[in-house]
Amino acid sequence: MITTRGRRKVPPLQSSYSPNRQPALDLAANFPYNIDSILIKDYHLMYAIFEQDSHQYKAQENETLRLQKLPVEVGEKVTFDKVLAVRENGQVLVGTPYVEGARVTGTVVEQGRGRKIRVFKYKAKKHYKRQRGHRQAFTAVRIDEISV
Repeated sequence: MITTRGRRKVPPLQSSYSPNRQPALDLAANFPYNIDSILIKDYHLMYAIFEQDSHQYKAQENETLRLQKLPVEVGEKVTFDKVLAVRENGQVLVGTPYVEGARVTGTVVEQGRGRKIRVFKYKAKKHYKRQRGHRQAFTAVRIDEISV
């Protein structure tokens, strides 16, 4: 037994190795899905990473993204030219800094404001409390097309 500064006794460390331990199960044989179909499905996945107002977003076709507020009306088309990377047919194109000729096109679906958050300031023992609410404005855009 090892003593820790005389306070309490700590048992020695036990090794995790045991000669009677069971071998690991073959997970691939017991996996409920066909792994090849998952890889093929993922192979055709296309997405783009674009930049808008110093924020980066990952977009896929027919997906709706909530972006920072844009000065456009609902139903208008928007195009994002600052595409940082595109994945198509299993290949990833990375720009320096942007991919030439790539663009993401979408339609504005909604203009709104997000959930309210509470900003609370407090100083202990000074009778100082301030509470303020904030709702971030957003624009919801449905991604129609990713072109390279």
